[in-house]
Amino acid sequence: METSQSSIARLETEAYEPLLSTVQRFASAVGMRLELRLVEESLASGDPEGRSSGRRRAPAQSSS
Repeated sequence: METSQSSIARLETEAYEPLLSTVQRFASAVGMRLELRLVEESLASGDPEGRSSGRRRAPAQSSS
């Protein structure tokens, strides 16, 4: 990740709000990828933190 241990420690604290580019570099360094999604509030209302389950409904079948 080409960064100092103190930068990693800051990333791990709750008080620090890193740039998305920093989180992206961290994800890449640990073999992951960053995924960012915008979800309508009505779809996320079941989650106490406002996140969606990520599941999509199957399209309705037509009766032809």
